[in-house]
Amino acid sequence: MLEDRRRDRHKFIKHVLCYKCDQVPEKHVKVPFLIEIHDISYGGLGIVTDYRMYKDMVLYFRLDIDDLRREFAVQVKWCKYEEGRFSSGVEFQDVVKDDIIFLHRIVHPLE
Repeated sequence: MLEDRRRDRHKFIKHVLCYKCDQVPEKHVKVPFLIEIHDISYGGLGIVTDYRMYKDMVLYFRLDIDDLRREFAVQVKWCKYEEGRFSSGVEFQDVVKDDIIFLHRIVHPLE
């Protein structure tokens, strides 16, 4: 698979609940469902789920770190089956300045 990353990814392990999902081509995806985040960048996430994600699906979830929380929408860019689960690359949608500041605390926690 061709890598299409524009930004470096950083290891970040977190479980979040996807509470809404748009553009679902099949009814097999039941909301809410658990997303395991494995890595993060300013542009997106590497995630693992029990469900197959389809290109262009949009997932919505809340991300908490320390005393801060933000709501995010991500669009699925690719999905592949690995070791009994589905790994996907997703891209943040409609990111604003406060989202970047929040993500900076994760991507570069010591700065």
